[in-house]
Amino acid sequence: MQMNIGRCGPVCFTVAAPASKSYTHRALIIAALADGESEIIGQLDADDTRMTARALMQMGIRLDWCRDNIRVHGQGGRLCEPKEEVDIQDSGTSMRLLTAVSLLADGPVILTGSKRMKERPLGPLVDTLNKAGGRITYPEKPGYPPVRIDGRFSGGKVCIDGGISSQFISSLLIAAPYAVNDLQVLLTGDPVSLPYILMTADCMQAFGAEVIVMKGEHGEPAFLVSSMRKYRPGTYVIEGDYSSSSYWFALAAICGGTATVTGLNPGSAQGDRRLLQILEE
Repeated sequence: MQMNIGRCGPVCFTVAAPASKSYTHRALIIAALADGESEIIGQLDADDTRMTARALMQMGIRLDWCRDNIRVHGQGGRLCEPKEEVDIQDSGTSMRLLTAVSLLADGPVILTGSKRMKERPLGPLVDTLNKAGGRITYPEKPGYPPVRIDGRFSGGKVCIDGGISSQFISSLLIAAPYAVNDLQVLLTGDPVSLPYILMTADCMQAFGAEVIVMKGEHGEPAFLVSSMRKYRPGTYVIEGDYSSSSYWFALAAICGGTATVTGLNPGSAQGDRRLLQILEE
């Protein structure tokens, strides 16, 4: 849709929300771990999501990316050792979410990226995984990509600082159904971007995993994932992105009139959904 707006006056338009990048990343990885064929409908086609798809294919996942859907042939949590380094370029989400998942491969996985990616810290996630059965090392600078991922994901009780990156916690959770034991994640510090962690749990549950959101000793969020409930293949529709849609809502609020945005989930776990409540107030 193309709109030309001169002087601000009442508007009246309908537009489809862009697909959520966060849900596309998560659905791709989870479908790759399920045992059988899944269909992801309405994905966001972006450089970052393509990096996640390409990395999964390097680890032995067959994936057919079409214009309106993706067919993912999951291998039941079994990934292959890549023949070469997995270069995710500038996609920080791919790097973080795939770090824990790479422990499920049948051989070492080296995740690397661009020069900028090599400046983005990964240490807290790696430290946590190494306490849970991983043997992850740094070929170059300690605490930063590239990382050589080996070992296995034993699960158990782990603690991680929730104030650094929600993607670290999401990485642990996504791989957890294929850990040797149930995984209990205890967060220390005030969690940042908690809605993104809840989005991860939402997507996991849609594919059949059991994720229990609890409270820690001091009221902080904690998560328990069963290793007995694996992902099931299925059809998953990517919901629209509230963050990208916020501009349309703000335009109507400023100019007056009506903006209708389709493809959004009214009960979404996305934190930016609150913008509508704020505008209403």
